[in-house]
Amino acid sequence: MPRRFLATLAAAVTLTACTHTVRLALQPQFDPGLGPASTLAAARPAVHALAGQYADKRADTTMLASFKQGVHTYNLYGERPIRDALFDGLRALFVRAGHTWGDSAGARVRVDVELLNVQASRNAGLVSVGANSSIQMKVDFVEIPTGRTVYSEIYNGTDKRSQALVGFMGMVKGSLDQSIINCIKSIGDDAKLADALRQRGTPP
Repeated sequence: MPRRFLATLAAAVTLTACTHTVRLALQPQFDPGLGPASTLAAARPAVHALAGQYADKRADTTMLASFKQGVHTYNLYGERPIRDALFDGLRALFVRAGHTWGDSAGARVRVDVELLNVQASRNAGLVSVGANSSIQMKVDFVEIPTGRTVYSEIYNGTDKRSQALVGFMGMVKGSLDQSIINCIKSIGDDAKLADALRQRGTPP
């Protein structure tokens, strides 16, 4: 193959490849997304919890996620902090399970969150477009009066979807929203967490 042709082809690829900045406002619909009362409702007496410390442990904390599709790179940024979406979900989960969530007055359990990983991608097939996402976070439940960690676990949420022919970035946003909902659901379904909160020290 002539060198001139190869050089022309390489130049064409370079010219068509580009990086896109995409801004997404994550707004998971926890109601009705979380569904009926979870295993967490079994923790009695009721828990008065509050949002605790937050840390982003990802290697790159400047964006939500980044992926390539063909010669294009898409960098996803949140229009609101992902921290807000995660704590919104925890609040919704606790309230739905019959507990309370609020300020420091009377709170007995502090919920600390470490964000470990966020991934998202979009891929096109011959007749459909797919979107995938995942989120992983470590959650510590700390008894406020004693400072003792009552329970600690790593939770995951994933989502995979597809639709015919055309899929815009709203599809990726929807997948990320659902991954967050699924991650929060996994907390509510953790029977060991419910047992740990049931057996904690002084009830509220």
